[in-house]
Amino acid sequence: MNLQALRKCLLPNEAEQDEGFRQEILRLSHQSLRIIAAVQAGAAVAITLAHFAVERAPGTVGVRLLQSGIMIALGGFLLAMYRFPAAYVRSRTIAVATAFASGSVATWFSLWFSPRTPYMDNFIPSQVTLVVLVAIAAIPLKPKHTMALSLSLTGFYAWAASRPESFSLPAVTTLEPTYLFFFMILSVLAVSLTAVAYEQRRRNYQAYQETLTACDNLRVAQQRMLSSEHSATLGRIAAGLSHEFNSPLGTLTSAIDTLLLLSSKQISATPVEQQRYVSLQAELRKTISESSERIRKTILRMQRFTNLDQAEIRRIDINHLLEDVAALVRPGKDSRHQIVLDLKPVPRVICRPQRLSAAFATLLNNAMKAVDGNGCIAIGTLSRGSEIEVRIRDNGRGVMPEDMAAIFEPGFRETAGRISSANWGMFSARQIVREHGGEISIVSTPGEGTTVSVILPGEASPQSIRIS
Repeated sequence: MNLQALRKCLLPNEAEQDEGFRQEILRLSHQSLRIIAAVQAGAAVAITLAHFAVERAPGTVGVRLLQSGIMIALGGFLLAMYRFPAAYVRSRTIAVATAFASGSVATWFSLWFSPRTPYMDNFIPSQVTLVVLVAIAAIPLKPKHTMALSLSLTGFYAWAASRPESFSLPAVTTLEPTYLFFFMILSVLAVSLTAVAYEQRRRNYQAYQETLTACDNLRVAQQRMLSSEHSATLGRIAAGLSHEFNSPLGTLTSAIDTLLLLSSKQISATPVEQQRYVSLQAELRKTISESSERIRKTILRMQRFTNLDQAEIRRIDINHLLEDVAALVRPGKDSRHQIVLDLKPVPRVICRPQRLSAAFATLLNNAMKAVDGNGCIAIGTLSRGSEIEVRIRDNGRGVMPEDMAAIFEPGFRETAGRISSANWGMFSARQIVREHGGEISIVSTPGEGTTVSVILPGEASPQSIRIS
């Protein structure tokens, strides 16, 4: 490691210039207040009980209780700061200051007890070590913070032990050089651990951000591929729509021409003929109304199907959605394929209708590609408690076993010297179904056909999408 890398590791000042990482550090620092408060209170009670169990030196009970009271008070102070909004941005400083106060209190009481209880000052290194390690684990410290904490605790011990009268300690208190050496080693190790922990936090944050970016990119790619599949579907149903529009338009044009002709003849017609013309005009107006309604329904279906970018969440009848998809994707009049609907009453679904329509259109188009000759595709729904099952069966060529394992895995393949996408439609369909709390499964037998089962949570299911 060169000097530049070492400096960056020990002085990671540039890391928190990233506002997102800075906010993450502030959040962790704020949480550390509760952690340290709990450790202080718990440790104070445990140490006091332990001392009462192993030693009963005269005149020490009150001092022990005082020590515990101070430690618990420091914990209460941290909890108060945790609930104080203005302390949020200073949580790390408050936590470090409280850690120093806890270590100093523990050191002072150990020095005070040492003349009365043999070897009591031996606890000082372990107490300081405990305080430093808890601080490193709980607080997202920089190496300089850990160095400041360790040196401050070392300085307090050196000053208190060398000048006991300044801290109301017994005059027999002595400074142990070995403790100072231990504290120096502890400082170096603590700073190294802090540098590693801080760098790990930074890398975890970067990895999290990269994961979010990758997820966003995947979502965009999925949306583009789904839009591509959607556009291809619209192209395939163009022929069917031409028939769907031409038939009522032809009827409408003919009815209007006939109505105009009857109106012109009615002027010079006899009363008997006029009565017949009125009856014919009523039938023509009914035909015009029916043709207009058929065109209107087709246009509404197209609008519901093509608004893929809309994210509106609604309560819908899944049967109506499947009817719309089947009507739009249905083969033309010259095709020998047929689509059979067997839709049972089912609970309503809370969903994004446009995305579900795109998913079912993909599944239905795959079924149409798989059938040969007089192919038949059956679409059925049934209720399974609070869940809804949609089954799309075809009697097509089926899927080979070696292809089933990767049927939902998007990729690319070479066909006739050209690179084309593979399974992106199935991948997108499964993603959409899972977004709605459902799951999709496929059972296929080569030469006999394929059954696609889509399970969706009903409106009453706890897994259903909630409208915000």
